[in-house]
Amino acid sequence: MKTYRNDIYNHTFTNSSFIEKASWFNEGNILMLTFATGSVWHYYDVPFEIYSAFTKAPSHGKYFNENIRNIYSGERVYYTSQV
Repeated sequence: MKTYRNDIYNHTFTNSSFIEKASWFNEGNILMLTFATGSVWHYYDVPFEIYSAFTKAPSHGKYFNENIRNIYSGERVYYTSQV
């Protein structure tokens, strides 16, 4: 797993078969997840601590399902069908 940081955002490339990349943006506390399906979702008002715990979780998919999905407001912002 590689993480890139600056003052505006953090990017983490996961080893997950479910979630390819996670990005967290300081402004708005937005968590952007890129899924293996090609969908990109924004989750709003996600504290940095949640993003940090996500990046350290042994299973990113499990952490997402238990601690982010259906807890934080989210919307799909991009979709591409991978046929």
